[in-house]
Amino acid sequence: MLLLKNARQEHFAQLVAGGKAPAAAYVTAGFSASGAASCAARLLRDASVLLRVAELRKAIEEPSRERAIEKAAVNKAWVLDKLTRIVSLGMAIEPVKDQEGKETGELKTANLPAANTALTLLGKELGMFIDRKDIRTGPLDGLEHDDLKILRDAIMAFGAARQAPGDDAEHEGRSTH
Repeated sequence: MLLLKNARQEHFAQLVAGGKAPAAAYVTAGFSASGAASCAARLLRDASVLLRVAELRKAIEEPSRERAIEKAAVNKAWVLDKLTRIVSLGMAIEPVKDQEGKETGELKTANLPAANTALTLLGKELGMFIDRKDIRTGPLDGLEHDDLKILRDAIMAFGAARQAPGDDAEHEGRSTH
């Protein structure tokens, strides 16, 4: 960190970086209140002051962002724990009771859509689901693997038979008339 040479400018930069309005920071730093808004704006256009404010803001923001993440304690283990709880709660089954408190034989689930979503997210995280794409090639789609091999071999044999010894490969497919 490089401090500004002028102590009042350094104080101004620290106040602005801390969130104080530029005009108020200008006066608090010891400058005249007369024309504070325009003078503060001009001071913020000074390259060294502007760089210092940016440097101070960065120093202030980085630790507070890290603290916020720590405070939230959101990590992979936490998310997985919450998802498994949602599954348990969403799949909870309770017997349905009549007005007298006797079980009717029916069962009531808590929240199956929430449980299903949580299970899907857990499964994705564990790599249990694979995105499959059905690729269509046209008329060959219905053929079995062995049939495709036979077809491939026939095409290769046909191609080899067309190029009889002595044929010139350059003239293949061209009319000689």
